[in-house]
Amino acid sequence: MSDTHWREYSLLDYPKKLDFALEELRAHGDVELAADKAGLDGKHVRLLVLYEGDDVSLLDWAMAFEMAQAEGKGNQARYAKQIFLGSLTRHASVIEAVASQRWYSRSWFDIERGKDPAFDADWTEAIETAVDKLRLEAWRRGAEGVDEPVTYQGEYSYTTHPTTGEPEKTVVRKYSDGLLKLLLKRYDPAFRERTGVDLTASVDGGLTQDAAMKALGQLKPEELAVLQKVVDEADGPDQE
Repeated sequence: MSDTHWREYSLLDYPKKLDFALEELRAHGDVELAADKAGLDGKHVRLLVLYEGDDVSLLDWAMAFEMAQAEGKGNQARYAKQIFLGSLTRHASVIEAVASQRWYSRSWFDIERGKDPAFDADWTEAIETAVDKLRLEAWRRGAEGVDEPVTYQGEYSYTTHPTTGEPEKTVVRKYSDGLLKLLLKRYDPAFRERTGVDLTASVDGGLTQDAAMKALGQLKPEELAVLQKVVDEADGPDQE
């Protein structure tokens, strides 16, 4: 691009945007992303980085951008992890977190997690934070309810506000019984389904052989050991 064209479209008319783009570039070294976030034309910013003309002002900016790009490439991995963890905290989704940055694959993050204990701890904390938010939202929808607008034949229903007289959407308070049930199961043992085997249950005075075998098959090894000990003690010592 000639100096004349540079002056026709002068990035120097946007010094604040250029400063912002420089800061972005120092963070990650990606010219396209820095230009996009600063609201500048990416093509012109790329050309500015490569500028070798005679305009001293443009040369100064070109040198500043070149140095910022080199610095940013060294910071890119750390920046990508920050973006990844921020997304993970919001969504608890690794897929979404990987997609939130533009440089590294899922496998790269998995490898980094294995190599970097601090990143591994941050990853775990991000998931826990996101899940806590989901629990709070589940509580809100299940216990407190949410307002949903009333519609009729695809149109919103309106009422008049008692104070202002302005029309406002008619809403009804809705609760999620399913979420409330899940919360009760999670926090109140009385609402949890029983998963153990009740060996005292009987049909017509006793378990059938098939039922007994099925029940025994569901016992854990340590439970079987206790049962065997009880049987041995009930039988007493072997008689000669």
